[in-house]
Amino acid sequence: MRSLLLLLLLVSVTACEIVDNQKIVKLDAFEIANPPPSARDFVAQNKSHKILVAVIDSGVDYNHSKLTSHIHFTLDAKGQAIGAGYDFVADDNWPAPYIVRTGHYDPKANADRKADALLAIANFEKAAGYLTKWSKSFLNPIRAIDQEMTAGTYHGTHVAGLSVYDKPEIGILPYRVLPRNITGEGPLDAEELAVVANQLFSAVDKAAAAGASVINISLGFSAKESEGDEYEKIKALAVQWDQVVAKYPDVLFVAAAGNDGAWIDQNVRVNFPCGSKLPNLLCVGSLADDSEVSDFTNVVLSGAEIVFALGEDVISTFPELTCPSSSAGRTMAGAKDEKTYTTAVEAFEADCKDYKGLAPLSGTSMASPITARIAALLRLASPEAKPATIVATIKASGNKGTIGTFEITKLDVEKPSWYQSQLPIWNMTPKWSAFVPKKK
Repeated sequence: MRSLLLLLLLVSVTACEIVDNQKIVKLDAFEIANPPPSARDFVAQNKSHKILVAVIDSGVDYNHSKLTSHIHFTLDAKGQAIGAGYDFVADDNWPAPYIVRTGHYDPKANADRKADALLAIANFEKAAGYLTKWSKSFLNPIRAIDQEMTAGTYHGTHVAGLSVYDKPEIGILPYRVLPRNITGEGPLDAEELAVVANQLFSAVDKAAAAGASVINISLGFSAKESEGDEYEKIKALAVQWDQVVAKYPDVLFVAAAGNDGAWIDQNVRVNFPCGSKLPNLLCVGSLADDSEVSDFTNVVLSGAEIVFALGEDVISTFPELTCPSSSAGRTMAGAKDEKTYTTAVEAFEADCKDYKGLAPLSGTSMASPITARIAALLRLASPEAKPATIVATIKASGNKGTIGTFEITKLDVEKPSWYQSQLPIWNMTPKWSAFVPKKK
């Protein structure tokens, strides 16, 4: 199997065969792709952030009710927000987690794809007639909601919530590097791998320049030695990654270990960002709620520092303009007549009527930001402490365990306040098997 860039929720970047090119979004759709930030005192909010955590992922809902006080905005001379982090998918300053349909005006799109885009927009417009109250959010006629679901663009918002919950002194710097910003099908080729990897490297540069003390990365590149050329490509990129991390010795990098259920030794299987033995890098594996090691988690044997934290069925923030419903993809992608479409919309409404911007996900992607939050609080308490010291402190605070003869550290974590105040949480029945880590 060719190596893929993975969202560590077991969602590959090729889960959606074609992702509309966000670099050609027209002006009339710009605010749909990048909603204006809701009103707040941006200057005071930025000043309240005592430490910054960068979230390099698939975009963040910077207007989410649980995240509004945490977003660290870029301000103009008048104190107004002109961006938040950066969006490498669209080359703009607003890394929102939304995808706008572009096939109908993309000069590179074929006739069938243009027709499909127009049909999808027509179907959306029907939905707006049925559900007017959702036409500007869940059923926006220009949004590629089917792509948002299959490409997992909600992932970054979920990660962001877990990196800062209940601690307004932690600010978020969001960077979007996923989903891949091309039209095409199949696995990433060598050139595309390099593009996405270099976006990750550039995001690190921007985050460090903006003052991030902790950088969370819940995505990864991996390959086995038996995969030949793909292995060599990933191995070369891993060397570049080590050089990027070395440029910022005072920044602590926290990275998800991955969901392959594999042992990472950096020889038979090479992996990055998690895998390299670096003093300012901490890998994080996943635990179930009973503190048992998750069957799907990777384990690092390369000498890299690793801890394990809660990563199964973790409730966190989802984009509030997107309902994570399996019916959404069916509604937006398949119905070609009004009766079928009406039925699909009704199913969508049933799924989404109780949605409040919170839902559960599983993966080392969730364990990593929970640990990044712990790291941020420790760095805030001890600003002069080096990353290696923070890593040692985190490991010393955990409980010891083993996987076979391999000794590991299991972290106890406080759950977010929304576990108490927002129950019952809207529950996503795991209908998307590709999005759920597989038990072995």
